Formats: sequence, C-alpha cells, structure tokens
Amino acid sequence: FPSHDMYGRIRIEWQKAHYQMTTGELDDAYDRLERCRADKENEWRSYRQKWRTLSTMAELLDLRKLYSAAADYKHEVVLDIDDARQTNSTKYDPAFAYLGHTGLGLIEIHQGLSDSGLKHLEIGYEIAMAHDKYDYKANAALMLGHYYYQHGQMEKALDYYTQAQDFGARSVKSDEQARGNTDSSCSNYFEFEGGKGKLYRDWE
Repeated sequence: FPSHDMYGRIRIEWQKAHYQMTTGELDDAYDRLERCRADKENEWRSYRQKWRTLSTMAELLDLRKLYSAAADYKHEVVLDIDDARQTNSTKYDPAFAYLGHTGLGLIEIHQGLSDSGLKHLEIGYEIAMAHDKYDYKANAALMLGHYYYQHGQMEKALDYYTQAQDFGARSVKSDEQARGNTDSSCSNYFEFEGGKGKLYRDWE
C-alpha cells in the first residue's frame, strides 16, 4: 500500500475480504486480510480498523477449523480492548468488547475449551446487558442458550432462549419505530415457541 492513504486502503481491502468470506472465497479473503495485517508494522491509523481486521482474520481461521491460530488473533483484540476498559481509555468501545469476548468464547468452545469459552460468553453477555442495543442482548442470550442446551442444562437454556426471544422482539419494535413502520413484517424475530417445546420435552 502507498503510505499516503494507508488507512483508507486497508479499510477497502478489509471490506472486500469480508464480502469474499460471505461468498466462500476464503483463500482470496485470507490474502487480503494478510496484506492488511502485515501493514500494521507501519502502525494502524485506526485502532477500530485494527480490531476489525484481526477479528475478521480470526473468524476466517475459525471457518477453516484452525482454532488455535484464530484464538491468537481474537486474544490480541480482547486484550487490547480490555486494557482500554481498565485504563478508562477513550479507545474503549463496548460494542467491540461484546463482539470480542463472544467471538473468542465461540472459538475456544470449538477448541474444546468449554470452561474458558463459557467465561468469555458470560463476559460478552454482561457487556451486552449494559448496552442499549437489544440485538446485542438477544444474540448474547442466544449464544448462552445454545451453550447450555448443548451441555444438557435445559432449565438454563430455556431461561436464556426466553431472554433472547424477548430482546429480539424489542429490537424489531425499536427498528420499526425508527423507520416509522407499524406493519410488523418481522414480528417473529427470535421466535422460540417451537424450540421451547423441544426444550420442555428434553428437560422432562
């Protein structure tokens, strides 16, 4: 990258890589992200772009089942964000903190590190509960619901799934109000009624 517009070019490359991940072009996405990551030697002009790039690299490696390498990238992001929180730095962003901890939790669970993974999911949940975005709350509760369901703890799973359903409904309502839309075409967002029935059967 020419040095005169490093940030802009890295951001464009990251956006292209993120799109290629959605279309399954993982090799090309990896090459783009590696170029972005390598240029951190010239210092990141945006700490948020650093976090985005490293997080996306972790997600890509997770897709490839390279869990240890994925965790290394996600750990770097989480440590940086947690340091910003502990020092009351203006860099701290609760949205990145939530995404960082939940992402690391899922990767560690894929590694077979269930206890550590759960701890990060719980930290992400706590951060989300203090945030004003209902979709963060819904997703954080949903991930814990899945975790406990997969580990046979049906009562806890049901509790978190119910929270996810409630927060999801609030998120849709909030979005509709922001758009001035009263026709609830997305009213079944985070609808778990059918899932609850299965949970009750498994629980019994």
